[in-house]
Parts: sequence; structure tokens; C-alpha cells
Amino acid sequence: MTTTQSDHDIEPSSGETVSGVSRFHRAERIFHWLNAVLFALVMATGAILYVGELSAIVGRRELVRALHVYGGLAIAVLFLAAVIPRWGLPLRADVRRLLSGGEKFNRGQQVNASFMMAAVVVFVGTGSVMRWYEPFSLNWRTGATFVHDWFALVTLLAVIGHVVFALLNPDSMRAMTGRKPFSARSRPYKGPERAENTRGGSAGGT
Repeated sequence: MTTTQSDHDIEPSSGETVSGVSRFHRAERIFHWLNAVLFALVMATGAILYVGELSAIVGRRELVRALHVYGGLAIAVLFLAAVIPRWGLPLRADVRRLLSGGEKFNRGQQVNASFMMAAVVVFVGTGSVMRWYEPFSLNWRTGATFVHDWFALVTLLAVIGHVVFALLNPDSMRAMTGRKPFSARSRPYKGPERAENTRGGSAGGT
């Protein structure tokens, strides 16, 4: 997709919309969809490990366990992408907006994102105790399993809700799959590395 104006040049007044400006930076969209694939992987493999009937049908339990463990660790590593210079700038900018209650995100999006970030920390911690259990007491392993399983159930419900709301809001889907007109609630990241839109020319987009 091409544009002919830089994000830095567009400063709409309240209520005004300008076409051709991304609500989310390309790095954020890549992060979102990689994260979605990894969450689908760990939820599917987790269900297979937890439900005996599914485990019997699929088999290869050790492979499924390995995919579950390392898929979960990959999610944590992906979240660390926010600390990468330049590439992580738009991610950090939107995290600040989420935490500060800025106009770009509504309350439901803020709660969902905050819960997911907390859930990743809980899953990595409890999952590590469950996988590399030798240094931990039985009480620790039992507690980690309990917390891990219940967080998994709540996270599944949160993900289902997220997908339903996304499907019910086509504008949100377009914002995360490509481009959406600029609006007061859709303020894009406008950092110095924003080179997707160049003045007087065209640039590649997704």
C-alpha cells in the first residue's frame, strides 16, 4: 500500500479523519500476529496435554510437551522485542498509552493487554517450575500446577473474548491487518523511524 504524506506532516484536528495513515506501526502488527500464532500453539498443545482423550488421539506426548514449553518461552522472548532499539519504539509507546489510559485504547483493551502481559510472566514462572522441577519442593510444584492451569483457563476465555470483539469491530481488524484512517482514538505511533510513509513518494506497507 502506498501513501504520499509523512505521518509527521499530519496533525488532524479533533474529529477529523485522514486516510492512509496506519493506526499501528508495522512492527506492532508483526508482533501481534506472531504472538497470536504462538498463543494458538501453546493453547492447542496445552489442551492436548491436559485432556486425556485428546492426548490419546494425538499421541507423541513428548513432542507436544516440547512444543508447549518452547512455544511459551518464545512468547516471553517475543515480549522482550520491546526493548530492542528502534524496532521496539512503537511497542513501548503503545504500552505507555495502555498504562496511562490514553485516548488510543479503550478500557477493555487496556484491561486485556495488562492481563496478557501479567499472564505471560505467570506462565513462564509456573511453567518453568513444572518443567524443570528438580530444585523445587512438592508444594512448589503442586502450587505452580494449580496456578498454571487456572490462569490457562482464564487466558483462554480472554483470548476468545478478544477474537469475538475483533470480529465484531471490522475497523479494529483493519487496523491490525493493514491500514485504518487516522482519528482521535486511532493515534498512530509517530516516532523518528517511521519511514513507511515518505513525502512525495511511495513506500511498501502491509
